[in-house]
Amino acid sequence: MSASELGEVFLSDLLANFEQHGAAAIVKARETDPAAYVRVIASLLPREIKVDPIADLTDEELDARIRQLRPVVLGEC
Repeated sequence: MSASELGEVFLSDLLANFEQHGAAAIVKARETDPAAYVRVIASLLPREIKVDPIADLTDEELDARIRQLRPVVLGEC
């Protein structure tokens, strides 16, 4: 089995497990090990977001930039 195939199988199994136990596991982690809980959240956030200077943008341009960056910040991309 290649590393790529192994990764796909692992992610598939992880998704199945999360679908069954995800919410409960998140609650348990938050309650029993808050430091690990926060580390996991931090590990999912982007390390760096490069943004052009915004001082001279109009409100419409700022709104467009926020819509553009929202998926990146929330991990939806």
